[in-house]
Amino acid sequence: MKYEQISDKSINQGLITKNAMPIPHKKILEFWNNLNINTINSIFDYDTIERYRNKYFNWIISSKRNNLKNLSDFKEITFTYGTTETFSNFFSKYHSKRFRCFKGEYLFHRLNWRNNSIAWKYIEEEDIKKNDAVIISLPFSDSGDIHPMTKIILEKCNALGVPVCIDCAYMVIAKDIEFDFNQPSIECITFSLSKGFWGIDKLRCGLRLKKIDEDDSIDIYNKWSCVNLYSMAVAEKIFENFDSDYNWDTFENKYYEMCKELNLEPTKCIIFGLGGEKYTKYNRGGNFNRVCISNSLSDN
Repeated sequence: MKYEQISDKSINQGLITKNAMPIPHKKILEFWNNLNINTINSIFDYDTIERYRNKYFNWIISSKRNNLKNLSDFKEITFTYGTTETFSNFFSKYHSKRFRCFKGEYLFHRLNWRNNSIAWKYIEEEDIKKNDAVIISLPFSDSGDIHPMTKIILEKCNALGVPVCIDCAYMVIAKDIEFDFNQPSIECITFSLSKGFWGIDKLRCGLRLKKIDEDDSIDIYNKWSCVNLYSMAVAEKIFENFDSDYNWDTFENKYYEMCKELNLEPTKCIIFGLGGEKYTKYNRGGNFNRVCISNSLSDN
């Protein structure tokens, strides 16, 4: 089957959307049409796991537009099903603690805590306590930049021994992010390809970085090779055909043109702009009206 145009139903939502989506464009269309992977060979190629971990990590740190310091301190690297598997594992491990996040964070967290009767509270509403567990997106999900309270919160977590999970799902679409991961409280960091490349979200290509192998469910499944080897084979092709700064290198000029045309404030994430009162329906519970303009950047 050959795709002649982007047919994802989300493209019909218009030039701007509330949900975060990758940019649909001709080169990613060509990638899928020309993808040549032997399915049977790929799902029995157990060496893929080690290659995937190494290639993905090196791909991340190869960015010339971002500076992620001391990421190499987190030597336990595992495949995950997007970032969400890391979150679910973090929630399970600390189910007896109270979870904390900023207003405007990824809705997945709050829905899980609510549906499983897990204690939680917004960071803005109360100081961090010793029995808390914190999750922070970097760049921040609601603004497309580092949340201004990130450093302060990490210092408090360091002092209290509060575990922190850093969600780097949007690093694949980010620029000008400088961050030092040398923080005692940071227990795990998670990345995903989903927002960077149209269609790859269906294959759930994620990565988790930790300092310690705790032999948890993610560690075990990786050791047993009970993971999606085909997804990793496709991700390897992504790494070969697109560098980590691809989206900004390709769409930067058009991005700023569209932000100006739509009267949006540019962010450090290529798919987001921040709107004023005209865009209040795009508010996600935080301080920003975050608008996804991926469809506006399409050349298809």
